[in-house]
Amino acid sequence: MSTRIEHDRLGDEQVPQHAWYGIQTLRALRHFHASHAPLSQFPDLIHSYCLIKETAAGLNYHDGKLSLSKYKALLNACNRIKAGELHDQFVVDIVHGDAISAINTNCNEVITNLALTEMGLKRGQYYALNPNKDCNRAQYPSENYQLATRISLINGQRALITALESLIVLAQHKEGLLSRWLQQGPQQLDPGVLAISYRFAEHRKDLKGCTEQADLLIQALGRCNPEQCELTRQCLPILANLSSTPLSYSQEGSSLISLLADLATLHTQIAQLLLHLCEDIAQLHRSSSLVAGSSDPWTNHNALQTALRVLGQEATARLCLSGPAPFAVIAPMLACDAQLTTRMLVAALYNVGQRCIRPIKLHLTLAPTPLHKTTASAPSISYDSASHVKKQADSSALSG
Repeated sequence: MSTRIEHDRLGDEQVPQHAWYGIQTLRALRHFHASHAPLSQFPDLIHSYCLIKETAAGLNYHDGKLSLSKYKALLNACNRIKAGELHDQFVVDIVHGDAISAINTNCNEVITNLALTEMGLKRGQYYALNPNKDCNRAQYPSENYQLATRISLINGQRALITALESLIVLAQHKEGLLSRWLQQGPQQLDPGVLAISYRFAEHRKDLKGCTEQADLLIQALGRCNPEQCELTRQCLPILANLSSTPLSYSQEGSSLISLLADLATLHTQIAQLLLHLCEDIAQLHRSSSLVAGSSDPWTNHNALQTALRVLGQEATARLCLSGPAPFAVIAPMLACDAQLTTRMLVAALYNVGQRCIRPIKLHLTLAPTPLHKTTASAPSISYDSASHVKKQADSSALSG
């Protein structure tokens, strides 16, 4: 394997020639493996870092700290990565003892090496454009991490709200459909199904409450208080526009750790709702009123697995919040959990809605409709037509 020689304060290292990362990322790869979940598995976080780096480069250029050629090269590199290029080169573990610095370094090196090629140079020629002195100029790794995580989490919770609202609409449709048929007269209906129809109304209210909590958390995540870096404060309004997120500077902004704990609580509530929904859907499958095969039980099982996976996260978050462990230890672990559980919940909510609730069809056997009621409801039609309408009404079934 061909290599290139790169140098840092600890000495020289042979970096694979094909790698877009550099020597410091190589050292992190060698020493840190906690979760075996590389940064490449979190494209939203990569995208957020690129937004921060291009915004910082623009401010540094306008302040005269970065030349126009360097700024353009960094901007083009960030845009290419945001478009999906080189995501496989973000290789550091998302959770380990030095994750905050390593993630920032990995981003600096990939962006810089790609920018060097934009300038017509080769990877590793840092005399012309340096990952630390140029790409990371006037920035703090911890504040970059917090800001990128906030942007990523905001986008994740927006996707979660959309999934919740989709499920609310479907639950409301089934609830309303059943309610209308229940008002039409005596029916032969499984009492268990009747009870579930009322619980659907409660589930809908609970899901609506979760969407409201998620929206409040989005607003809280947007209120940032970068204490160390003036450049980060200057970046906030620009980033708010670029990322379409409610980022703003606030001295009263909540800490990222406390917000991650609040997210864990919200995700736990949604997981508990999923458990109840799964239980009700399983009962419908056992009911004689459910059309066999109309709803997918395996999707229901997958949602149940997701709910059980999420339920243990809140206890971990609260324990971290009350313990003595430093931010650099707690934050990467909780942020990783929050982003993974958000993805899992979004997928589970959509699957339960589209593959379990939407196909539900409850067939109700109606009491025979007297012919005189049919003709009374439409006196202008003939006796034969009224008989035909009556037969159709007697044979009809409720379906979603």
